[in-house]
Amino acid sequence: MLNIAYIGRTAAGKLTNLKALAKQLPQHISQPLNQVWIESGFYYYQLGLHYGGHNITLKANHGAILFEKHQLYVLNDVDGVVFVLDSNRELLDQNIHLLRTSCSYLAQQGRLGKIAKVIQFNKRDLPDPYLTSLANFQHYCNAMNWPSIEASAVNQQHCVETLDLLLAQV
Repeated sequence: MLNIAYIGRTAAGKLTNLKALAKQLPQHISQPLNQVWIESGFYYYQLGLHYGGHNITLKANHGAILFEKHQLYVLNDVDGVVFVLDSNRELLDQNIHLLRTSCSYLAQQGRLGKIAKVIQFNKRDLPDPYLTSLANFQHYCNAMNWPSIEASAVNQQHCVETLDLLLAQV
């Protein structure tokens, strides 16, 4: 059983990724998308899959959460992380903060170097004036040169390929 977390800022496309995977993958290999309540006012989304020879639980934190500990909760006991970054250039600083916070949390647990990681540059379907350039994304958000992919979860583009890229590391 593999546990994979999709983490990102509010409205970056985490839940949209899970919905796209549930639609694109054959139904016999997926369970219904559901909410898992942890404590009052906090839940995350979860999707179970049998895919690529693995039983997988995909988790995505709820975007509109107030406390950092809840945002990072989905990183507990994961085997892989998809960092879903919003391509809107006005949100670059928030993407950087999310990556630093998440990586620091995983490093404190001694797991950052042990888990699979993919950076998904989501919302690449935005009009050009709003897009963070790929060069800026790579410079500011992928200094470690982790596998990365451009996607548009809302258009169901490269969601399965993102998962495949992560599974190739496991």
